[in-house]
Amino acid sequence: MKDIKKYVTGFAAAGLVMTITGISQAFTSKPPLFTATAVATVTGGSAAMSVSIIGGTQITWAASAGGPWTIANQYLQIASTLTAAGAGIQTYTQNSGGLYTGTASTTTAAGLVNLSNTLQTIPMAWQVSTGTPVAADDPNHTSGTGWAWFYYADKGNGALLNAPGDSYIQVENQGNPPQIQYADTATPSFGAGNANGINRLSLEANFGNAVAGTYQTNTLTLELFTQ
Repeated sequence: MKDIKKYVTGFAAAGLVMTITGISQAFTSKPPLFTATAVATVTGGSAAMSVSIIGGTQITWAASAGGPWTIANQYLQIASTLTAAGAGIQTYTQNSGGLYTGTASTTTAAGLVNLSNTLQTIPMAWQVSTGTPVAADDPNHTSGTGWAWFYYADKGNGALLNAPGDSYIQVENQGNPPQIQYADTATPSFGAGNANGINRLSLEANFGNAVAGTYQTNTLTLELFTQ
C-alpha cells in the first residue's frame, strides 16, 4: 500500500489519472437448497413484585369540591420481574363489603368512598408509565392524552374478572423487561417498560361531584398473578 500511494502521487503530478476499482463477482444461487425450522423451548422464569409509595406514606390529594380530574400527590413505584409464563400485575379497589354500603358492582363501588355518605363514591383512575405521566384527564379521552388513563374497577363482591379476562385492570404483562399497558384501546396495548423493571403507577380522581369531607378507599390492591 505504501508503494501504490507513491506511484499514484507521481502520476498525479504528471497530469495523469489512475482509477483503481474493486473486483465484483455475481452471486447465483444453485439448487438444491436446504431449509429447516429452528425451535428453542425456554423453561423456568420467575414472577416477583415489590411496591413502594414515593413521596409519602399514603396516597393523598389536595382537591376542592367540584374540582376536575386531579393527580395524587404521591405515586406507586413497581419493581417487577415477569418472565414466568402467564405472569402479570393487576390493580383494583375493594370497597364493596367494606366502606361502601350501596348496591355494590365493579363500577358503583370503585374509586374513593365518601366517609360521611358511604353510598357515594367518586371515580379514580390509574396510569402506568416509564417516567412522568401524561396530564390528568378523563379516561374517556376528552383532552387528547392518548387513552393513557384507566378507570379503577372494584372487586364488586367477587363480580370482577381477573386479568387478562378483564384487561382493563391489568397494569403489567409477561415480558423481559415487563410489558406495561400504555393505552386504553379496543385491543390491550402493551409495550416495553423500563429495562430495570421499575415503573411508575400514577393515580388520579375526579372531584366534580365531591362535597367537602374525606374520601378514601377501603383497600387499593396491586396483585401479582400467574396463570
